[in-house]
Amino acid sequence: MWSISRYSTTFFLLLNVVSITKASIEITPLILNFKGVMANDSIVIAYANFGSLLMSTDNEQSWKQKRVFPGGEIINVIQKKSSLIACNDRGQIATSNDAGESWTIQKQLNDSILAILQFREGYIARCKHSLLKLDSNFSVMNTFELESPDLKSIPFGFNSFQPHYRQSIISFHEQVIVEIDSAKLLILDEQLRIIDTMSLKDHQIPGIYVTGYVLASDSEYVYMKYCYTDTKRTLNSIYRLKDVLSIEKVIDSLSIIDYYQVANGQISIMKSGDPKNTDTTKLSGKFIYSYFNGFTLANGKQYIYGSRKILQTKDLKTNELRVISEYSDVSFNKYPDYLNKDSYLFYTFGSHLYKTTNNGITFLPTIDKKDPKYQPNFHLYTINRTYYDVLANTLYMFGDPYVTNNGFMWTSKDQGRTFDSIAMDAFFRQSVLYFRNAYIQGGIQKRDDEFIMSEGFNTGKNKDIWSSLVTFKENGKLVQRIMDSTLIFTNVYSPRLNTYLVHACGVYDSLSKVLYTNDAGKTWQNIHEYPINETIGDIVDVSMNGRNYWILTHYDYSKPDYRKGIYLDVVDKETMQFNRIAQWGSETDQQYGMYGVYVTSYKDTAYISFQDTLFVTQNLFDKKRWNYHLLPENGRMIKPKKFEDKFYCNYTDNNSPYGIGVSWVKFTEPVISHVEESKFEANGYLYAYPPMPNPAKNSVKSHIVWDAHYSYEDLEIKMYDVNGVLVNSGENISFQEISANSGIIDWNCSGQASGIYVISIKHPLKTISIKCIVGN
Repeated sequence: MWSISRYSTTFFLLLNVVSITKASIEITPLILNFKGVMANDSIVIAYANFGSLLMSTDNEQSWKQKRVFPGGEIINVIQKKSSLIACNDRGQIATSNDAGESWTIQKQLNDSILAILQFREGYIARCKHSLLKLDSNFSVMNTFELESPDLKSIPFGFNSFQPHYRQSIISFHEQVIVEIDSAKLLILDEQLRIIDTMSLKDHQIPGIYVTGYVLASDSEYVYMKYCYTDTKRTLNSIYRLKDVLSIEKVIDSLSIIDYYQVANGQISIMKSGDPKNTDTTKLSGKFIYSYFNGFTLANGKQYIYGSRKILQTKDLKTNELRVISEYSDVSFNKYPDYLNKDSYLFYTFGSHLYKTTNNGITFLPTIDKKDPKYQPNFHLYTINRTYYDVLANTLYMFGDPYVTNNGFMWTSKDQGRTFDSIAMDAFFRQSVLYFRNAYIQGGIQKRDDEFIMSEGFNTGKNKDIWSSLVTFKENGKLVQRIMDSTLIFTNVYSPRLNTYLVHACGVYDSLSKVLYTNDAGKTWQNIHEYPINETIGDIVDVSMNGRNYWILTHYDYSKPDYRKGIYLDVVDKETMQFNRIAQWGSETDQQYGMYGVYVTSYKDTAYISFQDTLFVTQNLFDKKRWNYHLLPENGRMIKPKKFEDKFYCNYTDNNSPYGIGVSWVKFTEPVISHVEESKFEANGYLYAYPPMPNPAKNSVKSHIVWDAHYSYEDLEIKMYDVNGVLVNSGENISFQEISANSGIIDWNCSGQASGIYVISIKHPLKTISIKCIVGN
């Protein structure tokens, strides 16, 4: 049901120009879900989620990605003379006066924005709880109270369709038309007063109206599309009307994922499943059409946009299709390979490959289906491993066709465009992905002209579990194969034939262990054996100061509800020496969740991500001297990999909820250095680094260092407001130790009113204070 509250001239509270403190990191989401396109001559902007957009100002010859807002979904971008206006679903409005190069957040409404359009000299905005008329400076002139409930997704085949409000308001003959639930329209004047209403049900056959909210107009008609059911079938039609009494159906038998636009009195339809909307010359995702979100007519083209960074154009005269970007078969858990300047190769869990030549601004599928060597069923193949040889500029992929379990190797000399296939002497499909305390990592090593890998599979009448270490040549010829029915191999390093360092899990005792052999597995030396309650996380290869290491993360699952401990271990690949270099955790710390601890390295530096801290070190064995970066509030870098000056990872913080996909993360400020021991010898030493984040919403952190003669228990930490009133005497403060006389204090300020606060830190000989801002 729908209801209308009385017309009101009350004003919403608006904040002045919102200033954003320069962050210490830049977060660039790689996978955007486009919500619309604004195109006018040489300027084309595809706006998306994560407060981001893609733009071109040179007739689509080159593209840039901009982060307009810290987060949220951009609802619309409007060009007004020489300015651009953007708004997001968090109620923020931003402007740009330099063709989108830089943006300034001008207003913050106290309601989310669902749709916005230009109306006379100002704007009409549909918000969650009201309809607003804004002037040219985004000040509220009139308010019409109207609730817009959340729209439910509609099942569609094996997927679903999510309606939205972005096209639910239009201007028509100086009137504002708003669509509300159950196929009803409100018609309002320029002061947002009701003139009339219309219900489509009153003029058409009865049925259950599933969704609408897709309005358009020209000089004569208002158009609307509806999906409705008559209990036997689901129908999608387009209607047009001149007034509330003149309604006619103009197009029928559409799919819910078919889209329409109106231009010059003509209705243009884009059928998502039409093969003409898919580039058949490249190996794209099979169901790419299911990710289309709509199209825009401009510059003599259809601009087709969608989720998974899909953006393409189709010439309205020639039907020529040009793909600007497409990553429809995206994978979040496989690392890309660096090719050369700004170019990377991205992998999927299937046989699709994608390449970017501009640091992930746009993606394109690489595999050329027109090549004579292309195998028609390649999209069905299973690819288990990939290896890119930088020096030889050769990509190797290992797996099996869907018709056989015999192993194949595919090689490409042109970065994944074409492939040669090689049948291998011995390669078995990896079918054991997880076995007790062993997770098959799927790594591969290249030693001169040979590959070494581990594999696990089921075989035999009793389904006995076997695991193998396989060495084979670049031509696919088997060199050596070691089979074992007592161990599941997860990782392997082999400096020479017959010599192997492995991580494995015992089939009978389920113990995770590091083993070494120099006689091709006839005997195994036990380097380290973990207790039954510890299980493997990741194993990372690190080279540092001329030494090669494995860094292993292990987790203690002795308590079923949470991780009791997280451990960081190192194995020297040459000396086989095992060391535990760090551990975190206690029975009272429930913050690990799914994030854990992750390691990556670049050149001679290791990077260790744990909760909201990224440790940086060139000496793994001296934790007291590790440098670090602090992430934004509740920041987490999940499975990072370092590439030159940036990290590829799953990133999350308060503005970017977990599950957004992968991002580039780049730190713009130097690391926070450890403090040398000699600095603490001065009697009474006490120092605190600036608080982060500042301003804060839920928590404030500061790194503190004190005289080594004292312990943390000797410190007294309290919080005061600017009037000197005590607001916290330590009950909401936690502490993370870095060394015996340094660590990070964390004040939970989520319950505090917005304002300026002073953190007082005192030990027996000295007192210091630091200021912070709480922005609730």
